[in-house]
Amino acid sequence: MGEYRQELMTLMKTEDLGNKLCVDCGVPNPQWATIPYGVFICLSCAGLHRGLGVHISFVRSITMDEWTEEQMKKMRIGGNLRFTTFMNEYAPAEQGGYREGMTIAEKYNCWAAAQYKEKLSVEVQGQEWSPSAPPPNFGQPISRPSSAQGVRKSRTSGRNSTASPLRRDSASPAPNNVAASSSSTSISDAAYERKTANEQYFTSLGEINARRRDDLPPSQGGKYQGFGSTPAPSSSSAHPSWGTSSAAV
Repeated sequence: MGEYRQELMTLMKTEDLGNKLCVDCGVPNPQWATIPYGVFICLSCAGLHRGLGVHISFVRSITMDEWTEEQMKKMRIGGNLRFTTFMNEYAPAEQGGYREGMTIAEKYNCWAAAQYKEKLSVEVQGQEWSPSAPPPNFGQPISRPSSAQGVRKSRTSGRNSTASPLRRDSASPAPNNVAASSSSTSISDAAYERKTANEQYFTSLGEINARRRDDLPPSQGGKYQGFGSTPAPSSSSAHPSWGTSSAAV
């Protein structure tokens, strides 16, 4: 750790590499680094990088964290100036290129940043890198699968098909209730599923109880029939004092 710390401090102070200023905001004397890009960043920007997820940016302190030789190779080959130059000169810019004024999230999620990260990893392994075009769906939000919506729709349709004609022909809710009804669909479906599960559970308990004996108390395997329903013991098994007790009256 000691040798890497000194080397990292030396790299950070190397002016011709552009490392003396944070690569994102320009604050001097950056004490952090994002390893996949081999660049130095300040504490504030490091916090934003952590929010991107380690699959995008992996942040390390140059004075407090442990470093590996593989990580150090990226810092030696990289540098703030090299990264900035690549981002500014990436072409075609309309295909995932960097634009001035991008947020940190936009900057490191664009295709140009992904290409530079790949380029640096390949060079660390001593291989040659070749650029590639972004995939057709790159940068587009991932749509939510419609399977859950389809299940809810079919379940709702099934319930509506069994409804009485009077209910199907009834007037529609007032317009101001439509949004509230739509937003509560998932909650209503969840409540319906819980209700169905509870009914099935208690039905199974009732079937089990129906098979129990009537002449035994529940604690001995007899049937549950409600409070105060414990059957009276038979005369053959009664205590000698049973006949004189109030229970025998």
